[in-house]
Amino acid sequence: MVGPRNTRVRYPAGKRAPYGVAAFLVGYLAFLPLAAWTYQSLLASAQFELSSFRLSLTDVLGPSVVSTPVAAGHLFYNAQLAPLSVPVSTGAEFRASVTINLLLEAGGLPLLFLAIPAVVYTVAGALATRDVDTTFGMRRAKKAALLFTGTAPLGLIGAFLLRVPGEGGTIMPSILWATFGVGVIYPAFFAGVGGYLAVVYSRRRE
Repeated sequence: MVGPRNTRVRYPAGKRAPYGVAAFLVGYLAFLPLAAWTYQSLLASAQFELSSFRLSLTDVLGPSVVSTPVAAGHLFYNAQLAPLSVPVSTGAEFRASVTINLLLEAGGLPLLFLAIPAVVYTVAGALATRDVDTTFGMRRAKKAALLFTGTAPLGLIGAFLLRVPGEGGTIMPSILWATFGVGVIYPAFFAGVGGYLAVVYSRRRE
């Protein structure tokens, strides 16, 4: 009789993925009140030059209204340095696409929003690796970085859920950065930092 297989050896990320999903959702939810408070003003301040035209993002969004849940997603992705991809048409003969990050364009107080995903993933990385018994920070950091196995599909799916119609076409987060930045690089890096700092903290308590 063959006993049950230990799948933890074959699938070492299995215990970290749920933390990645939870951290992604917590980070997104944190932006709901912020979006309701600041999104419209951020749109108005986001300007860019195209050919001989200087436009505000409100000029290309047209009459459509961005709902608060979608606006929160835009800011959540922007906070992980994923810009919005904005198709622009300045006439029948000229069409182009620009990328814009509402938080970086605004500067000032909105730049503090950049810390939200970083803090959430750092905490999640520490919590997800509480079962890792090691005194080596990098070893726990590598385990914590596996949170990306939960965030990777959400990063890509979320980009498509955050589409809004604009004057020149569909406005949405950049697919490339949504896939690799928001889905993999950002959560893996900061979760790894969380795992590493957890070991450093435990050493100081001893």
